[in-house]
Amino acid sequence: MSKPRAAQILTAMVLLAALAAVAWRRGAAPPDPRQAIYEMLETTRAADTSMKGVALSEPEPQPDGGVMIRVEYVYADRNEAQRFYLEKTGARWKITRADPAERIKTLVPYGTPVK
Repeated sequence: MSKPRAAQILTAMVLLAALAAVAWRRGAAPPDPRQAIYEMLETTRAADTSMKGVALSEPEPQPDGGVMIRVEYVYADRNEAQRFYLEKTGARWKITRADPAERIKTLVPYGTPVK
């Protein structure tokens, strides 16, 4: 397994573990499925990941009744995109699955001076 692929898998595992910790600690359901992802990201920001920003798409309804949300991570040297699948259990939105993060080619790297 290549180092970038191993890093992607490790990132996904850390994010899912952080979300599980937040969900267990809070016990209350976020009103919007994107809120579950934001809470996971806030937990992981405590670790030094050099993440500069994040962008979430609108939730896309899925045939099983859940939603899919595309998350784009902005790092200093690259961008990555990942799809999260959430289902509503009672009053809570829970991440049930996450695709591996994929590197996105960027035309202008983060922090490039404007001329």
